[in-house]
Amino acid sequence: MRLVLAGVFLLCGIGCSASEWASKLSNDPGDHGAFVGGRGLVTSEGPAGLFINPTSGTAPKGTFTAQTCVAIFNKGLAAGGPPDVDGTFVGNKTILTYAIEDWLEVGATSLDIQNDRGDPSIGPHVRARLLKEEEGSLRPEVGVGYYSYETQSSAVNPPLADRRVLFLAVSKDIPLPNRAEEKKFVQSARVHAGVRETWRENAGDATDFVGYWGAEVGLPYHTYFIAELQTDESTNPRTPFAFGVQVRHPAGVAFTVGGMQPGFSNDIGLYVGIGIGFSW
Repeated sequence: MRLVLAGVFLLCGIGCSASEWASKLSNDPGDHGAFVGGRGLVTSEGPAGLFINPTSGTAPKGTFTAQTCVAIFNKGLAAGGPPDVDGTFVGNKTILTYAIEDWLEVGATSLDIQNDRGDPSIGPHVRARLLKEEEGSLRPEVGVGYYSYETQSSAVNPPLADRRVLFLAVSKDIPLPNRAEEKKFVQSARVHAGVRETWRENAGDATDFVGYWGAEVGLPYHTYFIAELQTDESTNPRTPFAFGVQVRHPAGVAFTVGGMQPGFSNDIGLYVGIGIGFSW
């Protein structure tokens, strides 16, 4: 429990320092550097999105983001979960992205499982927006992407985290009456859906095709409540889901905290993350 609390306070402290830095570097806090709806924040899969899976949105052109998160599962792994992980599961995910265009972002992502006796896994990330959402019509936002993880050396052979992933995601803003009024508690609503195909060497070259759904409700002070559900994966014994809050300040600072069942844990773990973004 002390480890959990220490992690939360450390991330909060970093977030406060990042706030001052981001406010100086952001040329246009209302646009460039902002964490925008439809994109979300760092996920357990890596690319920005809900809590587990990536979403369709790309960052504004010229935006650089750096995000990191920690997931802690205290009650160990469920039967049939990842092998060769001792005791409490602690994972760290970090992503760096740069938006070449409004519709295209590239970057890198890393995954470090603290107690799997292996080196961190790293790999590239790319996401492209295929279709821009049109306000006042039924047309949604549609995006596709790819990311992968490769481990240079590991006591687990093949490495636990290594994978290659393709995803397609859709999101749509739900119009709300009089949502421009600042006094309204629910200020926006957006729904998400997506599919992803994962190729893993550590599961006998197994592939997994899963679907996922999510919703975000915009609240005052740039706060969003997020809920997510995913179909089962063949490598995990439980159904993945997550819920929590994301704070996305227009100045380019973000914070996320929630509960997550990734599919391989005996409990709902704590998930905490921070991010900064600014115009390059």
